[in-house]
Amino acid sequence: FAKPLSTEAISELLHGGLVPELEPA
Repeated sequence: FAKPLSTEAISELLHGGLVPELEPA
């Protein structure tokens, strides 16, 4: 990503399942 991920962006990625490795177990 060109810009640092904001909390909202990270939340969207988590809910989108794009980064399952970062999701809580």
